[in-house]
This record gives sequence, C-alpha cells and structure tokens, in this order.
Amino acid sequence: MIKIPYKLANILNSNYRVLKYSYISKLCNSFSSTKEISLQNSTKEFGLNSEDVKVKNIATKYGEVPDLFLEILKKHIKENKYTGHISAMKQYRSETGIEVSTNTIRDAIEILVEELGPEYVIIDSYIIKDRESNCNIKLKDHHLKCLKSYLIEDKYIGPAQANIKLQEETGLKVNYSAILTTLNTLRVQMGPEYTNLDLNKLKNRWLEERSKLKDSHLECLKKYVKEDNNIGPTEANRKLCEETGLEISKHTVGQALINLRKKVGLERYRVCTINNIESDNRFKLKEYHLKCLKSYLLEDKYIGPAQANIKLHEETGLKVNYNAILTALNALRVDMGPEYTNLDLNKLKNRRLEERSKLKDLHLELLKNYLNEDVYIRAPQAWRQLIKETDINVSIKTVDSTLKRLRSKMGLESRFIDKSIIKYAKRKPRVKISGLHLECLKKYLIEDKYIGNTNAMKKLFEETGLDISHSTAHKFLKKLRDEMGSEYTIPNTSMIRSRQSNENIKLKDFHLERLKSYLIEDKYIGPTQANRKLQEETGLKVINFTVSSALNNLRVDMGPEYTNLDLDKLKNRRLEERSKLKGFHLSCLKNYLSKNPSIIAREARDKLYQETGLEMHIGSIYNALAKLKRNS
Repeated sequence: MIKIPYKLANILNSNYRVLKYSYISKLCNSFSSTKEISLQNSTKEFGLNSEDVKVKNIATKYGEVPDLFLEILKKHIKENKYTGHISAMKQYRSETGIEVSTNTIRDAIEILVEELGPEYVIIDSYIIKDRESNCNIKLKDHHLKCLKSYLIEDKYIGPAQANIKLQEETGLKVNYSAILTTLNTLRVQMGPEYTNLDLNKLKNRWLEERSKLKDSHLECLKKYVKEDNNIGPTEANRKLCEETGLEISKHTVGQALINLRKKVGLERYRVCTINNIESDNRFKLKEYHLKCLKSYLLEDKYIGPAQANIKLHEETGLKVNYNAILTALNALRVDMGPEYTNLDLNKLKNRRLEERSKLKDLHLELLKNYLNEDVYIRAPQAWRQLIKETDINVSIKTVDSTLKRLRSKMGLESRFIDKSIIKYAKRKPRVKISGLHLECLKKYLIEDKYIGNTNAMKKLFEETGLDISHSTAHKFLKKLRDEMGSEYTIPNTSMIRSRQSNENIKLKDFHLERLKSYLIEDKYIGPTQANRKLQEETGLKVINFTVSSALNNLRVDMGPEYTNLDLDKLKNRRLEERSKLKGFHLSCLKNYLSKNPSIIAREARDKLYQETGLEMHIGSIYNALAKLKRNS
C-alpha cells in the first residue's frame, strides 16, 4: 500500500483523473533514489542546503509533493509561459535525473498556474496542447507569427495555401494536418471574428486550394463546354493537358465539368444515337469507324460486338474495348430502324456467346469427331486431345459444356445411354499401356527405385510419345514395384513424398544432399538460412516454403535426433533468421538498455537508425527490447 501525496490527491479529486500505479509510485519514491550529485546541483541553484533536501526527501516518503519539484517547474514556466508538459518534463529530468510521468508534470503545472496568477492561465488551455504538438512538428514562435499574419490578411485562408506561403517564407516543411491544427488553435485565440465563419465558404476555399485545377484551368474547361456542351471528361482532360500541361484524373475533370454546367445553367445531352456517339469522346470511335460498323450490321444484323471488334481492328487498326463496340452497335441499330432492333433475343445471345468463345468451328469439328469415335468420351480426355491437336488454351469446364451441347445436337443425350456403360467407361484407362511402355517404366525403376510419378511420366513421353496421367503412372509404378520384389517395394515414406513433390519443383538430388549437409552441421537450421546458403552454393532460387517442406521430410528420414527438437528453440531460430535484427543490432539495443534501462522503443529505434541505418517498425523494436529485458 503506497501513500498518495496530499497535493496529488487534490489533483486527482479536482480533475477526476486516475494516474497509473507505476506513475504514483515513481512520484512517491523518485526522490529517495536521486543521485546526490544532481541534488547538490539543484540545491545550489535554488539556495537550499543539504539538510533542507534531506527534509524534503523524508517529507516525500510520507506523502508530500516535494517543493524542489515545484520550484524547478515554476522556474521553467516563468522562463516560457507557453511551456508544455513534455518540455517541462525534459527540463526536470535534465536538472535532477529523475523520471516523472507526463501526467504528473501536467497536473503539477495546473497547480502552479493557479499560484502564478491570471497571466499564466493561458498555458492551461488549448495553447499548451498546441505547443506540445508543435514541439514535435517543428512549428516555433516565428512560424506561429507568420500563420497569424496570414489569418489577419485573409481569415478564410486554408491550410494548403498557408503551408505553401510558410514554406516560401521560412523554408519549413510540415504536413497538412499540422498546419490545419495550428490554424484552428490560432483562430480560437484570435477571437470570435476568426471562428464564426461561413462554413460552406471555408470548405470551398480549402477544396479549391487543395485542387490542382486553378482559375486558368477552369477557364479552359468553361471554354470547352461552350464550344461543345456534350464534351466528356476524357476529351476535356486530353485538351486541357495539351493546352496547359496539367495531368489530372478524369474523375476530377468530370466533377469540374458538372459544377461548371450547373453554374452556366446547361445540361449535358446524353441521348445514345448515331449523332452523338462521335462527340462522346470516352471512345476512340470516329465517323469512318462508325461507317465500318454500320456496314457490318448491313451484312449481318445479328453480328456481335466481339466479331465486329475483330473486323474493325483488321480493317482500321483501331483497338477499343468490348463495351465501346457494344454501345456503338446498339446506337447504330436504333438509328437504322426497327428491322435492326426487333431481333430474336435468343439467337442474338447465342451469337454473342459463340463469338466470345475460344472454341471455333475447327475445334467443334474435332470434338464431334471424338464423340463419333467414342460417345462416352469424358471432358478431361477430350480436352487433352484437343490441346495436342490445336494448342488451344481453354478450360476443361468449357470443353465439358461444349460436349454436352454437341451430344444434345447429335441426339446422343445422356438419358439414352446405359448407366452401366458410362460407369465402365469412367473406370477404363484413358490410354493403353503396352509391353514396350511397361519395359520403359521398369527400366526407370532399376535406374532409380525412388523415381516419382511426374519424372516417370516425362521420361516415358520423351522416349515413346505416350502421354499418361499422374494416376496412371502411379498405378503402373506401384504394380511393377510389387512384381520386382521386396527390394523395389518401398513404403510411401517421407523420402518418396519428398522426391515426388520435388520433381514438380526445382529441388533435385544434389540440392537435397546440400540441405541434408546443412542439417548435419546445424539441426536447428531454418528454411530462410538454408535457402540462402543453397542459393549461394547452387544458384537455385526457390521459395522458403519449398525449402521448409524439404527440410521437414529430410528430418523424418534422418531419424529421431533431427525430429525430436526443442520447439521453442526451433521457433526462435526461425524468427531470428527472418528478422532484420541481427546480432550486431541486438548488441546495440543491449548497449542502449545498459545505459538507460527505461529507454522507450521509439527512442531506441531512432538511435539504431542513426547508428546502423536500419529502418524497423516500432513494434519490432519494442518486442526486441522486451525480450532482452527478460533475458537479462
């Protein structure tokens, strides 16, 4: 149980604040741990003898706020009545060597302000907060005077314009929010004339200042609107860039055009017809492009945007997106009359789907042939054969839906097919493995009994041209292993799994041997360090996940010594490898802690950056400091 000083108790009661236990404890016990040298210096400055100090210390232990504490703060406030709790805390720490919380300093300042009189009451208001923020954002008294003069000249001035003027006059660079906060504070200080403003006018001024569109640009846009009321943001943006060199988004120009039309009292006409497609400059379609599209409609009124776009590109070289052509075709159909608008919607939809599909007539003919040869052919098999013959890049799902549609057209609907035949067809092998192929697979097993399915598939295709599936390779390799005896009958251990997965990635036997040697040297090695060493030695670039999987499989193969590891130690090693904080950086942090055990993460981060150039997140520094404190 600690005794709270009498004055501090008054502060708590009057301000309804609750200080942290550690802060109160520090306040009560700080003077008992003060170095004698710093106390002697302080007593000399304030004319106190050592006996007085001892009395003050004893009084502190029994619950009174030390007068020395208040005297130092009073001196600091008198020197600078705009002082804040942060600067006061630094001053107090530099003179006495004692760490006191900012809350304690703030409450003590409030007591002293009442004692010093009305002249100093100002520091207990918004100014103290503003000064504290200004300590961090570089705004000094002469900067505040400049900002105040800007407000006197123009009370509606915004932070953007004020920041520009301040930088031109003083060279100071601060962010937008800092200037905004300071201007608001100054307005309150300068009275109602600067606070009771027209909010709409103030908001518009600030938006105008932050916008890249100045008066000269708005005049240009106004001119474009007068010349062509239907001008779009893309065309206006292009013309504005050509005339003024200003690069700005289409959205900003669009909003500016809307505002200008409202001011002038105009509306943009957006009737989608042949007469205004060209003027709508969101597209690149000009008059001769529209004539081409019109000719395509005359040839085939069901033509879709995909086919029309291809033909237009071949004839004119113009590249536009699908939606632009679709909009233009719809507008042309309206202009050309009912014959081109009253169309069979199903037929129109099917044409568009066919045009957008990658499967053309050639591919459909091949799929029909596959169905004629084998009515029970499945989509994966048809897909593989189609890719072999045409090199087309389509999904199995597309082939499957096309096969269903073709079966329906050819009268081969699934309800007329015996289900038992379909079941058998699904079970039967997709390819025929002959004796020659089995001999090849047997040869691969003799050469390497650990060979995986992927590698066997590739070698078989290179030698015989037969392309088999992964499951087929697995099935026949397993069958051959059983036939060839116990020497080749290997259980599906981690080594087999590792070899099979590594055939799909880039890890070969010699890479695995290198990883194994790293584990022998250091069984706690992590994937990051192992990957880095592997790249240095072999030049192979793989992701950490791949190396991690390989290391786990190798550990299982190498026995319990490499699997029964201290998990905490293994986890810490991996975190250390992935962390930017190396041994040298940790030594620096240890050094900071030895000099100042209460150093905060932000200060340690800044010092580390100055000494080593390493940029780290404050959270990482905080965790590292906490870990070092636990270990010490």
